[in-house]
Amino acid sequence: MAENEKQLQEKYLEFQLLERQMKQVQEHLEQIGQQITEMLVLQQNLGEMKNVAVGKELFVPLGSGVFVNAALKDNKEVLVNVGAGVVVKKSCGDAAAILEQHIGDLRSAQEERAHLLDELSHRAGSIEQELAGLVEGE
Repeated sequence: MAENEKQLQEKYLEFQLLERQMKQVQEHLEQIGQQITEMLVLQQNLGEMKNVAVGKELFVPLGSGVFVNAALKDNKEVLVNVGAGVVVKKSCGDAAAILEQHIGDLRSAQEERAHLLDELSHRAGSIEQELAGLVEGE
């Protein structure tokens, strides 16, 4: 009987660990989804840039709902952060292509995480059945 209780405790701890892992993977999936959505909106905005007249006044976001009024000086090029604090000038088309690559990378990561979540969920279901069997066996 003590062996059965030990197995029950071990399986329950494994089940709890899997639940925590599934929660973390789910949160990461949600973050990736938000990043993809933001990049798709940015990509759309880049596509619409060519329709904005040079000299037009715009509200430019500074962050956290704060905007500044600015005049557009160039609707053909944007500044893109390429990492390590380095910013380079790119055409709107090139910037959109970079975003497309990032979106593809994020979608791949999203698929990997979804597959991992599926595996963890399947394993948790198996452990849940094992726990039920151990409880019935008592």
